[in-house]
Amino acid sequence: MDAAARLASWSAEGGEGEAVRIDRLHRRVLGRAATSAEIARGRRYLAEVARETAAASDPAGRAWRSYAQVLIASNEFLYLD
Repeated sequence: MDAAARLASWSAEGGEGEAVRIDRLHRRVLGRAATSAEIARGRRYLAEVARETAAASDPAGRAWRSYAQVLIASNEFLYLD
């Protein structure tokens, strides 16, 4: 989870919006740009996780760490074609 936290923090550098951060994570973790569908799916995922963890401290940060973890755990990251 430390790697996911570092990636989430790195993606926030520069203060860009959600779409840019999602794309930055995809480029770093998967080596390619995020598609428009992946950006839309990522936004929905971030909103859902933030909503589910609203009672916890830093729900947005938790959502970004979780999203980075999802990318790290993806088949695309784990296996080469």
